[in-house]
Amino acid sequence: ELTTAMRLAIIDGYKVTVIPRQLPDLARGAALYSEQCASCHGETGDGKGPLAAGMEPPPIVFRDHERYSQRTLYGLYSTITQGVAETSMPSYHELPAEERWALAFYVGGLAADEVAAAEAESLLADPALNELLAVQNLTVITPAEAETAYGDAGGRLMAYLRNHPEALFDLQSPLQ
Repeated sequence: ELTTAMRLAIIDGYKVTVIPRQLPDLARGAALYSEQCASCHGETGDGKGPLAAGMEPPPIVFRDHERYSQRTLYGLYSTITQGVAETSMPSYHELPAEERWALAFYVGGLAADEVAAAEAESLLADPALNELLAVQNLTVITPAEAETAYGDAGGRLMAYLRNHPEALFDLQSPLQ
């Protein structure tokens, strides 16, 4: 709880932008993952890409549910943007922000329980979960924090939203 409060205070205090400007394109995220990430992290996110052998530390396993539950989408975006010092994880700051967000959402949803996520669409109308239905909260709350705060429904909704971010974006322009 203290870590969460500190993270949110830093984001608020420094006015850090923690949301994508547009709906992340998960198909583009999958293509970028295949092109840029699969050689180390594996085609399925299992950490067993052809270049992974001998890496210290080894590449992150995106299918690991325990790690998934502790990651924020903004944390993934930040890691993609900055890389990780003293590891083989390079910076991808040269990619446009929308592509980095697409990658963050794509890898951020790889370990989401597909069955729970499929059943969670009905939770979009639950007023008790309204806080999770704001993209600025979705990107800075971990699945574990959502589950702690909102029970099983919070964890299931988080899994759904990571794989269906379109539920949080107004797809109609006010200029039309």
